[in-house]
Amino acid sequence: MAFTIGNDALAVAIRAAADPEDVPDAVADTLAYLVPAAKAIILKQAPDAPDAVHDAALIRLAGWLYDAEPAGRGAARPLQSSGAAPLLAPWRVHRAGVIGEADE
Repeated sequence: MAFTIGNDALAVAIRAAADPEDVPDAVADTLAYLVPAAKAIILKQAPDAPDAVHDAALIRLAGWLYDAEPAGRGAARPLQSSGAAPLLAPWRVHRAGVIGEADE
């Protein structure tokens, strides 16, 4: 699965720009480093979610990261704080496993 929304459309979706053809440089620069981080967080949580779900989660998470205080409340749990976690929940990867070798 992949993300289909570009940074210009994302800037409009998070209300950081009014027109995807006229995104301010400061917004574009900020999204240039926030979006890869947001994508990595989303793909770690739910790599097999459909594209539309990935895009919706990216809008929520990138918007939250764009507006959030770095040391503010919820900074340790960005998926939950942004509202993206419930979108990804059906495709969430559970990483629990066996510690050591199993006896056969």
